Amino acid sequence: MNQQDPWCNLSCGSIKVLQCEDGLVGFENGIYWDEAKKQSGSAIIVLKSMDGAHWDRLIQEPVIRPSSGWRKSHIYACDVRYREQESKWYLFYNARNGWQISEGQERIGLLTGLPS
Repeated sequence: MNQQDPWCNLSCGSIKVLQCEDGLVGFENGIYWDEAKKQSGSAIIVLKSMDGAHWDRLIQEPVIRPSSGWRKSHIYACDVRYREQESKWYLFYNARNGWQISEGQERIGLLTGLPS
């Protein structure tokens, strides 16, 4: 958590860590306060580490963040898998469209990607 980080200024949520050839990559649920909207939110941020103790941002913007519709308020709790036979990455995540439990619905999303 970093109070100056717009995507992780309240707390850190779950993290999925993957071993790579040159260290570790973490997909973390950053929990933040949006001062302009006066609301909390959460997004999936991507971190890197050489030792698992010290982490830095690999990508400055979240890989998935709240937008509209069913992903309006929070993105959280992800899992990442690489399917070698397809040469494709799969990132599954939870999202919700309301800030109050009684007003929102939760859904599971999928982001796919090809290795660079």
